[in-house]
Amino acid sequence: MNKRILSACSACALTGLFVATILFGLGAAPAVAQDNVTIQVSPSTLVLASIGDWVTVHAAIPFGAVKHETIVLTCDRCTISLSPGVVYADDRGELVAKFARETVKGILEPITARTTVEFTLSGEKTDGGTFSGSDAIEIWLGK
Repeated sequence: MNKRILSACSACALTGLFVATILFGLGAAPAVAQDNVTIQVSPSTLVLASIGDWVTVHAAIPFGAVKHETIVLTCDRCTISLSPGVVYADDRGELVAKFARETVKGILEPITARTTVEFTLSGEKTDGGTFSGSDAIEIWLGK
């Protein structure tokens, strides 16, 4: 008799698990989260009157974890987003994205005085998730 009760309880537990899976989507693919990553924009002060080749962004995310064609740079004073001119892995295997300095200067809203601008690097990861990180730098005319 005890075996029948134990068998009946096991069947109820399996049925309950099956119903919970259907009702609550436990069998569905897990959602892929957005990763917040630390970035560092260089130079830390961008002088608009200066010349140079690149604005470089170092990101604390493995180079191989990123879909490179999805990387964009935006800012709180920018009119559009930019794709990098060059991407590569640094000595630690983390993402480095380089943006043409003249192009970065060209997408900024008019700057009339020294100001702080927050840049955000974002993109998709190879696992289907996304990443994003922000860093603020000084912008000034330099005249």
